[in-house]
Parts: sequence; structure tokens; C-alpha cells
Amino acid sequence: MLSSARLSRPVVLLVLSAWLALLLVTHRGKMSPYSYVSQAPAGVAVTRPAASDALNMVPVTRFFYDGTTPDFDRAHNLRLPFHSFATSIVASFVRRYDVANELTNLLFLVLLAAAALRLADRHGLARRAQLLGLATIFALPPVVGYIGQPMQYIVGPVVNALVILVALAAGEERLRNPWFSGALTAILCVNYDWYVFAAALAVYVLAVVRFPNARTAGIYAIVAALPGVLWQRFLEFISDDGLSKAIRNGFIGAVIEGWLEFFSAPGARPLLPVAATQLGFHVAVHEIIALIHWPLIVCCAAALWHYRDTRQPWQARWLLILLVAMFLVEQLTTAAFDWENNPRRALPVVVAFACAYCWSIDVTRGDRRWRIAFVALFLFAAGIAFTDVLLGNAGASVLYMGETIRGPAKIALPWQEGAIIIAPTLQAGYEIFSATFPRAALGSVGGAWIVANLFVAGALVVLFTLLARVDLLPRRAPYVCAAIMLASAIRFLL
Repeated sequence: MLSSARLSRPVVLLVLSAWLALLLVTHRGKMSPYSYVSQAPAGVAVTRPAASDALNMVPVTRFFYDGTTPDFDRAHNLRLPFHSFATSIVASFVRRYDVANELTNLLFLVLLAAAALRLADRHGLARRAQLLGLATIFALPPVVGYIGQPMQYIVGPVVNALVILVALAAGEERLRNPWFSGALTAILCVNYDWYVFAAALAVYVLAVVRFPNARTAGIYAIVAALPGVLWQRFLEFISDDGLSKAIRNGFIGAVIEGWLEFFSAPGARPLLPVAATQLGFHVAVHEIIALIHWPLIVCCAAALWHYRDTRQPWQARWLLILLVAMFLVEQLTTAAFDWENNPRRALPVVVAFACAYCWSIDVTRGDRRWRIAFVALFLFAAGIAFTDVLLGNAGASVLYMGETIRGPAKIALPWQEGAIIIAPTLQAGYEIFSATFPRAALGSVGGAWIVANLFVAGALVVLFTLLARVDLLPRRAPYVCAAIMLASAIRFLL
């Protein structure tokens, strides 16, 4: 293996980018795990290049692209717009919808890698540990399962992770600025699956960092909440209050209803809190090991314990602890009533684990036995990532799908014998994913399109500015981001 002295940051980033590109080209379209597992049962020919719920993403992206009015009753993802907006920017240059989605996913993951490498450099982690750690993390289900999907499951989590990296890099003095920490929280509040991330960050700045007075804390609360409230009111206005609430009601509503039934008549089901929290803990553990292979968890925990007296470089490690704690609180109170129990709920734990895992590799680098163990774990994770491609078998992929979490524990066993069969034809209606967006017309865009694009573009420029301010991206990053968005006006010319 190359020594850290011979590995520059650009070289590490280039290798990681190539690794991500390999994962993408081998897990796109019909070979995306989220595509072929969703077409259960095992052995059924795969005819869809994306999961069925990806169909609802197309009109949202088209709205950001050229102002085409979507069917608001199905445009669920207008509430969490980063993926569709970013894809519309990329589509301005490449036009083909599936390619635009794949490039968007890849670019955001490379962006995450670049920020993570800068943070690791700041804390003195060896480049070799950075490369091995991040390559292993990228081989895990959160990336492999969704990198080839035209959905928010890459861009959304990457934005959440970038916010956490900014908070880790910022230091307590900067986080005491309510505008800074409020902007970080506000970005989370208009993103995908933000609840645990925002709760952990809010508790961290309010209880650990602490603002100097109540007035400053109040400014933080307003800055954090106001953009999300304004975005929701804007969506209600342009849809004439017709924007679908099915997804929100299906998740949040079901949990609230379950607990209201208990509190309205606690004597009818006196043991419900015990049962609900027991189920919640079971589901939480299952979701974690669905996204993080258990041998990696065991090895990382052993390294952390063995080197527990070594100074940890993560000054804001309480934020990482809070990510795990808030996830457990969420699952203990919601999992029993959550109809989906999707393992993606555990993404906050993945972010915390990624930081701990890279540090574990670095702190053990002087011990040959640990080096061998971590290299073996990378090969293990990479092998699992490519079993579907090399063996044509979905037995590993099904382990991190919601069906396995919701169903009996042994539901994954029949899949061990099922081969992935790729049909030569597409299911009707799914050709839309390989369609090409037309040239946009200025006359077709209106005030709603302008406001929506300015809002999301502004949020992303703010994110890039915060990343640059804490030196996780170059100083020119927000300007490059803004320039690319302005250049996407080419959609109206060609």
C-alpha cells in the first residue's frame, strides 16, 4: 500500500472519485438494488430501470427545469427540493434524464469526499487512513443501493452530512453565532429526512455550545425555522393547497395517531409504551446493521475501546453522539407505528460511524494486525457491494431493503438462491427515465418557477459559502456554484 507521504489530497480524491464512478456504472438502471429488489419476488425479470416511486420525481425536476406545472397531488418531493433542483441544473447541459440524475448523484458524493478529506487533514488523519476509510464507507449500502437511482436518496443524505461536517469544523465560537448555526439548521429543515439531524444539531448548539443569552437563542430559532415555513407556505400557495400530504400523513400522522390513541385511553393498552419501545429498539438495531455491516461495527468498537485513552481529534464529538442518541429516541417513539421502517432512518448513525471509523483506522495504523483487519474489512465491504454484479444474486442487497426490516427476520433467506434476471424490454411508462428534456422556453416560466429556483439556489449557495468559510471547500466554491447555476440558462438557448 502507498505510504501517506506519497498520497496527496488530490490523488486521494481522484481515487475515491474513480471508486464512486465504478459503483455507479455497475449499479445503475435495472442493476440498481433499489430497482431489482423492489420488483419482488426473487427470480422475476427486472423490467423497471428505477423504483416505482421514482416516477413522482420526474415532474418535480421538470418544474425546476422549465416551469412545467406538475400534478401537485403526486409532487411529494417539492417539499424537499435539493435533488430535483440540482438534477435540473445538470440536465441543462446533458438533457437526458437518467444521465442527469446519475451525474448529480456522483457529483454530490465527490463533493462530500472532498469536504471529508479536508476535515480529516485538519485533524491530522493519515491520508492512507482517509482513503481506506472513505472507500470502505462508500462501499456500504447507503451509497451502493441508491447511487444509480433517480431519487433524493443520495443528494439529500449528502446535504445532511455536509451540514454536520460544517458543524464539526466550525468550532464553538462560530456556532455561537445564531446566524451561522441557524443557517445550518435551516438547510436541514428543507431537506430529506432531516428530523434527527436537525434535532441533534439544535440540541448541540443549545445545550453543549450554548448561546450567551436568550435573545441570541431566539434569533437562532427564527433563522432555523423561518425558511422552511416560508417554503411550505409558498408550495401551498402555488398548488392552491393541493400539494399532496399523503407522505407526511403516512409517516408523521400514523405516529401521532398511535400515541394519541394510547393517551386518550391508557387503561385499554397499559403496556403499549413497553411494547412500542421494545419494538423500536429492535427496529433501530436492525436498521443500523442493514446499512453498516456488523463486522465493521465490531472492529470499529474494538479499536475505539482499545485506544480509548488516545486523544480523539473530533472536538465536536458530542455532536456525533447526539446523532446516534436522537436516532434512538426517534426509533423508540416512532418505529412501532411507522409503516415503512426504512433502514434509511439510520443515516444519521452512518454519518457518526463514518467519522469514528476513519479515526479508528488512523489511530491503529502503527499496528500491523489492525491494518490487516481494516484492509480485510474493505475487501469484505467491496465484495458485498459487487455480489449482485459478479454473482447475479440479490441475496446481499435485500438485507438493506425495507421489506426485510418490516417482515420476518428470515424473509431474506429465499433471495439467496434467486438470480437477478434483466429483461430486455422496459415496463410501459418507464421509458420516461431515458427521455431527453427539450429546450426550455422563456415564455413557459412564471413567477412560481422564478421564486422556487431562487429559493433553492440561494440555499445551496449558502451551504457552499458555509463550507468555504470553515475551509472544507475552496474559497471560490460558492462562486463556482453560482456560476454553474447561471450557466444552466443554456437550457433556454439550445
